Amino acid sequence: MIPPSQRPLLRALRFCFALLALALLAGCGKVPLFSDLSELEANEMMAILLPRNIPCEKIAAKDEKWALKVSSADFARAMELLRAQGYPRDKFVKIGDVFQKSGLVSSPTEERIRYMYALSQEIADTLMRIDGVMNARVHIVIPDNDPLAEKVTPSSAAVFIRYRPGFDLESLTPQLKSLVTRSIEGLNYDNVSLVLVPAANAPAPSASAKLAPPAASLDPVLLGGAVLAGAILVAGLVWLLQKQTARRTVVKEAAA
Repeated sequence: MIPPSQRPLLRALRFCFALLALALLAGCGKVPLFSDLSELEANEMMAILLPRNIPCEKIAAKDEKWALKVSSADFARAMELLRAQGYPRDKFVKIGDVFQKSGLVSSPTEERIRYMYALSQEIADTLMRIDGVMNARVHIVIPDNDPLAEKVTPSSAAVFIRYRPGFDLESLTPQLKSLVTRSIEGLNYDNVSLVLVPAANAPAPSASAKLAPPAASLDPVLLGGAVLAGAILVAGLVWLLQKQTARRTVVKEAAA
């Protein structure tokens, strides 16, 4: 049976343990933002988030891939910022990956479809390397014409590019269409449709946010301070509880 005089101390002790648990949970409150990233892409994402006062952490994963973590409170804002900047980048397959050798024999129609897909991926990957391009999509149509036919249907291509504001891609329209034209056999310049769409502006970094330290150096300090303060408080309460118990024992023995 706990003496009534000790119950307030025990309640305070439970409260301190609850605060300590909350501090530990706060220190471990990071959630995955993106995974399966290259190290370069993870670094580029950190360069976007850190100046905007969003602490983030880069975690090594399997097969030389990386993951990015942020606190749960910053998750929505970090996602919005990265999406506005075109991250994570689209991943494209190579022609060699599409036409890997296998024991199965493909039909001519299947081979043609796979070729168009692989070619569109290669062209989109090339377009993504142009400064300012955030997303690129290429749709190719290569008709299955009869080689003996007098009239054939020409090939065509449709290209969609989303780019960052501040980059003048409109002036590059002839070069972009020429790049696509020369990448596809039988494609004429006039049969290339190009759509250029500027992306919405991402929020700019604030002046004070530039001083924010990365999560890797900030979290251990906060977590260590919370744990130390909680440990000191708990130790003090335990000492007071033991002191009061010893005092009552001495009084009882003296009275006996």
